[in-house]
Amino acid sequence: KEALERFESTNWHDAFSRYLLAQHTTPCTTTNKSPAELLMGQKLRTTLDRLHLNYAPVTPLGSSSLVRSFVRDDQVYAQNYAGMPLWLPGLVEEVTGPKSYRVRLTDGWLWHRHI
Repeated sequence: KEALERFESTNWHDAFSRYLLAQHTTPCTTTNKSPAELLMGQKLRTTLDRLHLNYAPVTPLGSSSLVRSFVRDDQVYAQNYAGMPLWLPGLVEEVTGPKSYRVRLTDGWLWHRHI
């Protein structure tokens, strides 16, 4: 209630939304996790998180998997969505994004895959 009394903004709806976001993303001192993180199992992304990408964890919270990355000419298996066999061998021909690649299969086809 005290925080609501301190609103000096003319747009009460925006001020209240900012207050709720700050309240739900502020970590608790005992658990060191925010209420939103306890509820959903992951942190809410705030403006600061978007500005400072290096603050974000490398792997998702609670995940034991490693971040995979490939470079040109790495041998990989690409998933075949058209049928069997389910995985086909190929080489990374181009890195198109942080997790996107163009894979040249052994039969000459060029596929775009996201990991």
